[in-house]
Amino acid sequence: MIAGALPAPVTSACGTFKTWQTTLTMSVFREDLKYNPGNGRSLFGVWQSLDAQGNKAEAARARREFERVWRVADVTLRIEDF
Repeated sequence: MIAGALPAPVTSACGTFKTWQTTLTMSVFREDLKYNPGNGRSLFGVWQSLDAQGNKAEAARARREFERVWRVADVTLRIEDF
């Protein structure tokens, strides 16, 4: 797999943000993190899912973890790109 590329199930889950199925989306991203710990794209997905659910405290923690691992990336992730 190409570094940073997401497997098909995770890529498909990204589209669920647009249909507001954030609980399902978050579970897919969390499952991916079991196999790919520290995956910035999946951490971003967890953060955005929690934020969409209104879980601000957990979203803030997820955001900090995302920012920690993504600080050296040369790509800016945006929810609109998923």
